[in-house]
Amino acid sequence: MITEENGVFHIRTEIYSYLFKIDAYGLAEHLHFGAPVKTRDALALSCRPGLGWGSGILLDAKDTASCPDALPLEWSGSGRGDYRESPLELAGEPADFRCTGYKIHEGGVPMACGLPQAHDAPETLEITLRQPGGELTLFYTAFPTAIVRRTVLTNTGDKPLRLNKLMSFCLDLPGSYTMATFNGGWIAEMRRCDTPVGASKVVNESLTGSSSNRHNPGFLLYEPGATEDAGTVYGFNLIYSGNHYAAAQQSLQGLTRVMQGINDSNFSRELPPGACFETPEAVLCHSGKGFGGLSANMHAFVTDHVVPPHWRGRSRPVLYNSWEGCTFDFTQRRLLRLANRAKALGCELFVLDDGWFAGRDNDHAGLGDYTVNRKKLPEGLEGLSRHLKDKGLSFGLWFEPESVNPDSDLYRVHPDWALTDGFQPVLGRNQLLLDLTKPEVRDYIVENVSRILDSAGISYVKWDMNRHSVALGAKAHDFVLGLYDVLRRIFAPRPDILLESCSSGGNRF
Repeated sequence: MITEENGVFHIRTEIYSYLFKIDAYGLAEHLHFGAPVKTRDALALSCRPGLGWGSGILLDAKDTASCPDALPLEWSGSGRGDYRESPLELAGEPADFRCTGYKIHEGGVPMACGLPQAHDAPETLEITLRQPGGELTLFYTAFPTAIVRRTVLTNTGDKPLRLNKLMSFCLDLPGSYTMATFNGGWIAEMRRCDTPVGASKVVNESLTGSSSNRHNPGFLLYEPGATEDAGTVYGFNLIYSGNHYAAAQQSLQGLTRVMQGINDSNFSRELPPGACFETPEAVLCHSGKGFGGLSANMHAFVTDHVVPPHWRGRSRPVLYNSWEGCTFDFTQRRLLRLANRAKALGCELFVLDDGWFAGRDNDHAGLGDYTVNRKKLPEGLEGLSRHLKDKGLSFGLWFEPESVNPDSDLYRVHPDWALTDGFQPVLGRNQLLLDLTKPEVRDYIVENVSRILDSAGISYVKWDMNRHSVALGAKAHDFVLGLYDVLRRIFAPRPDILLESCSSGGNRF
């Protein structure tokens, strides 16, 4: 339930309350995110800044409590008195957005840019903030175990705006915390790292072009003494597959500012008059029952509101993947022998990994082409699928549609389809990425993957992505938007196909 009473907004469910108020200056002051409380508790939860802070800027010279640098805020600007990290940067211009109105929507509010959203939303709060030439919209969507936040910036002026940074959320939490992140690399993913948050900023970010096996976008903030079963733990994640950024830093006043969104490294986007920019959705969870309680809340959210409806509550099949058994060296006969053994072990699904298309006898050639290798598979994928189904096994297939080998028919015909940065191309695992910002590239992938899926009765896709990107900033973001367009066009008409987003161990959203 979302309510507003005398400028106090209360988002509440059975397990949490989230309160903030709009103060006399149009700033959104954070009051509480935690165990359920009453709206009437807002006064007791409000900040009392006292006499100000020395050289701090006052919004009203007669009000010593009007120092934004000492307030717990839901959002902040640039150059107007709050000198903590800002979630927004407009090139060469200050940002001083003040609240002017709100709406409460039944359900969710759709995005226009193609980013994915959590589904089956009960209610959404929309807060509007304005300054001359710009409008900022903060969205809060209330789910039973989590809050989802995102931000939209709209150019309402008559000249272009240059956007360099826009986070999905910003939040000032009172107290001291340790940040737990999950880092690593290929075959060494999800290694937990715990860093106390103090006056020096703690950052969790990825710049590889994907959410990556190096730094998972999910992270925790927990109070001293938190255990698996007790204590305060906050969890955050980003429903986004590209470069991400999250930071936490404690102020002198004991407020921990946390924010998350698209990585602003090399980011720059011009917004002409009337244009807008939308951020990905960020997920915020709270638990008073330690790490286990936080995991349960986040798992419930993902299960009910991120997992596609067709697969919600369904058991996943026990699968056998061919890669470790034979890598590129296989024939239909060898695969069927492995299938017999997999069936005897209780497997329900047989996944053919890399090496099924022409020229793909190693990782130096063939990526980008979709002609089945008839020397390995004389009956094609259709024949292999038929034999597997006769054994009582479903059929899954590996793809790496975002990549291309220079030694491929596709690259020989369309070298201009490769993603480049203007320098001599650099290879990763002997391959380049395709430029998914180009409509013709996306059409090619959608047409060929769809054809293969429909021709062979495929029920499972392992979608791999085995190299990092050379795209920077806004170009990297546009690549991700192109990826979402491809995925939507392939899988929305085929909701029964189970998708594994492998991304070389990164498991992108």
